[in-house]
Amino acid sequence: MRAQMDRYGGIARALAQRHDALFVDSQAAFDAALAHLHPMTLA
Repeated sequence: MRAQMDRYGGIARALAQRHDALFVDSQAAFDAALAHLHPMTLA
């Protein structure tokens, strides 16, 4: 599932660039937070 979500993120990033839109990489924010927190902390 994560691999598919990463593909969707890549598509969204490319579309944002093509249309000069802001792309917010929310997965990167979660990845950074989860480097310091247990995932159940967010549940």
